[in-house]
Amino acid sequence: MDNWYKKSKLIKTASHQSSSFLKQKSDAGADNQTANDVKLFDVKKYNMDSYSIRISISKTYDKYSTSIVVNNEFLGGLSWSVFWSYELNEFDLAKKTYATLNEISKKILTKMVDEEIPTSILFPMLKSSTEDVDPQGRVSTHIPSINYSRRYPTSPDWRENIYGKRYPGYSENSYRQEKRNKY
Repeated sequence: MDNWYKKSKLIKTASHQSSSFLKQKSDAGADNQTANDVKLFDVKKYNMDSYSIRISISKTYDKYSTSIVVNNEFLGGLSWSVFWSYELNEFDLAKKTYATLNEISKKILTKMVDEEIPTSILFPMLKSSTEDVDPQGRVSTHIPSINYSRRYPTSPDWRENIYGKRYPGYSENSYRQEKRNKY
């Protein structure tokens, strides 16, 4: 079976040039910013549960900033975000974080589609997978309870918290498949 989604290119590599911020054309609309914007569409019937992931790297007058932001596509609400900040002489660290975030999101999106994982688990999986991505470069929220909670590992799958490893199986069939299975 030909997996068309595996052939689609997700990662854009950032590299420094003296004449411009990044070698690649900016998707963010500015010369000092670039972003990778990917969408996760629900493969089941719950079309209100699609998400977008925006991974960006920006250059300001005094720093580089890398971020990952997850939004619910239909409701428009912010689900989760994390930012990293780097000095101007730390471009290689900012570029490495950007590339790592793209790799992590690619692996998670592929797994979610292949295994039909509920899309509401997207940001907990991303949060768990990015905990070790340059913890010293993360931007403080200045909210003590949030900063405190970042010290503890999170479960990537809320189903494990509710059901342990006994999450009930569920299958969706079309009318044609249902008829074939019954008769």
